Amino acid sequence: NWFKTFNEIMNMDMSIPADYINSDLRLCLTNFVKWGIGRIYTVTEQFDNITIDTGVYREIEKYLYDSLFSLAAKVLVYKFNKEKNNNKEGRYTIKRFIIEKFTNYKEVENFYCDYPVLARRLSTKIDYISNNIIRMLENINDNFEVISDIYKLGTTKITSVNCGKGDTHNKGNSVCILRIGNTEIVYKPYRDELGKRYNQFIETYNKYVDYQKIYVQKNVYFKDFTVCEYIHNKQCEDKYEIHNYYNRIGQMLYILNICGSNDMHCENI
Repeated sequence: NWFKTFNEIMNMDMSIPADYINSDLRLCLTNFVKWGIGRIYTVTEQFDNITIDTGVYREIEKYLYDSLFSLAAKVLVYKFNKEKNNNKEGRYTIKRFIIEKFTNYKEVENFYCDYPVLARRLSTKIDYISNNIIRMLENINDNFEVISDIYKLGTTKITSVNCGKGDTHNKGNSVCILRIGNTEIVYKPYRDELGKRYNQFIETYNKYVDYQKIYVQKNVYFKDFTVCEYIHNKQCEDKYEIHNYYNRIGQMLYILNICGSNDMHCENI
């Protein structure tokens, strides 16, 4: 499968627009990113319930570059320094390196013949990540009526998509934050059964609490994914809010303790 993907990527146009090339080693991976973005765009242009702002594709493009570069950085830096040291004509730039080595089919082919494991890992990762993004957007599109009703969206336009760095061990799946109009929601690529049960527990707990009840997130649980209310991390504005914060943290620590919870670092709380 990965080799089929790799061949499709290698058969694409190798050229990079002149005004696009700068001193950014990530551009060595342009063909992989072009393949992933093209795949995503082909699916999303068929959507009938949501529209996607052009800026979203730029965000996704940056995410793809960053995700792939995390795999290829050491090899690309090593290869650039090697070419730079072998060059006898003076100053050798990253921009020149990209043009010479990654806009020419034969040079690109030679590079991945030297680093076949990298070719496999990059092909696998772009396949997984683009699949994950497509599945996420399809799920939002197919269930948009329910999601819109829950969060009172008032618009169909997705204006931002911010994904975490999904790894290939989880087939590129990651939690993503989407902005639809002015509303942010959290997309989890799995049915968050544990989160659902936790919220049910909190709802029951709140029945016995007269003061400072714990807030229950407005989440929607589907068969294969979950949409969660986005909780903004804001500063306390006065002593009253600080007092409430520590009161709720105390209650939460109590609840987590009696539930036998673990892994409760700052981000998870």
